[in-house]
Amino acid sequence: MKAPTQNTNLAETKKLMAAEAKRLGGNGVMDFRYSQKADRGANLFKWDTERLNLSGTLIILSTEPEVS
Repeated sequence: MKAPTQNTNLAETKKLMAAEAKRLGGNGVMDFRYSQKADRGANLFKWDTERLNLSGTLIILSTEPEVS
């Protein structure tokens, strides 16, 4: 997923990732990573031409004890 701007603060990016994880049915994100990449295409006239790209592994934690 992409953050709205390159200047989005890290706390806000984590909130975006948490919301996306919830939307997809998970309740956590592991291996959170972010990188900054330039926009491509017809974005020459935009003020902010780079975005933070966010990635991570969606996890579903169970509150049920595992019985073996």
